[in-house]
Amino acid sequence: MENRKRQLFGLCLAWVILMAAGTLAFQAQKAVLTGSQTQPGQKLPIIMYHNISPNASRQGKYTVSVKEFENDLLYLRERGFTPILTAQLLEHVKQGKPLPAKPVMITFDDGFESFYAYAFPLLQKYNMCAIVAVVGQYADTYTRTEDHHLNYSYLTWPAIGELSRSGLVEIQSHTNNMHTITAKRRGCTINKGENKARYQEILRKDLQLNQEKIKKATGKEPTVLAYPYGAHCKASKEVLKEMGFQAAFTCAEKVNVIPEDKEDTDWLYTLGRYNRAHGASSQAFLKPILDQAESG
Repeated sequence: MENRKRQLFGLCLAWVILMAAGTLAFQAQKAVLTGSQTQPGQKLPIIMYHNISPNASRQGKYTVSVKEFENDLLYLRERGFTPILTAQLLEHVKQGKPLPAKPVMITFDDGFESFYAYAFPLLQKYNMCAIVAVVGQYADTYTRTEDHHLNYSYLTWPAIGELSRSGLVEIQSHTNNMHTITAKRRGCTINKGENKARYQEILRKDLQLNQEKIKKATGKEPTVLAYPYGAHCKASKEVLKEMGFQAAFTCAEKVNVIPEDKEDTDWLYTLGRYNRAHGASSQAFLKPILDQAESG
């Protein structure tokens, strides 16, 4: 009888230990999955777009339909999110100016002319703002040649200036001529074994040239770099800080957290963004992101 009791006690104890271990494992997994949910501070989701096309055959991982983009704007509004520009974020961090209760950023990489044709009118319609990161060489090419084929054309410098003056579009940098992945370099990151000083001089010259081009077109010098392909390194961040860039966009898919400690600004140089691909409804794509941004 005594042995029977000991066996039952042992089984109960083993069950309790197993359940506790399972609970701890679940909590650990939840912490990994939710990421920024466990960090104190205001949440900032950033959505990354590239191209827009009404042509179904063109739509894919980096090209959404016009209707998808409009539905995204409507869903953000329905959920109570307010688009902001990086200027507003920086004013909040550095000067304490308040942000909307639920901020979000809408960004467009590369500077496709489709933004002007399809996205800009919708931003005007709904009085929303967006950030466009342009590649200087692309704008040069399409300013020199009259080729407005919206499947592939890029914004001209006059169009970039017009967008900037609208007050709804903030123009930022996507490098002048480093938006490539070749055997020689992946975006604007340092190569393995490359001399750091030489690399930083190459990056500095490229970025400075784009700063000058964008300032000439808009009257404003960019404060943010959108890393080509999201690729970045410690040496590139050093150059950005030295040149006066105040933030950088990556392609890491995460909801950003604005720290309560405003002395900490290093996080601004690794802002994560969610790529918007064609195919999912606005709710299917945005709901998990916005739910995470709203979580305590």
